[in-house]
Amino acid sequence: MTILLETAFKKASALSEAEQDIFAKLFMEEIESEKKWDKLFSKSEDLLSDMADMVLDDYTNGKTNLLTQEQLWPLIRIRIFGNFIKNYQKI
Repeated sequence: MTILLETAFKKASALSEAEQDIFAKLFMEEIESEKKWDKLFSKSEDLLSDMADMVLDDYTNGKTNLLTQEQLWPLIRIRIFGNFIKNYQKI
């Protein structure tokens, strides 16, 4: 255990029992949350790489058009965030 973590636990041990339980719950939830994000990002790396390859192929083959920000935003929201949500729900 690191010195910083030991110090945090010492300070937490001075709290009331109810506050210690809250601290412990938050601490454990944070650890679980980090694990979920790590898993999510590790899966999204392949997805992002595949999407980048697809775009580069389209660009190389002259299948792309210059878009304004106003034209681009709805496409980003639908394509990327829609896929992100679908993939996140699978975890």
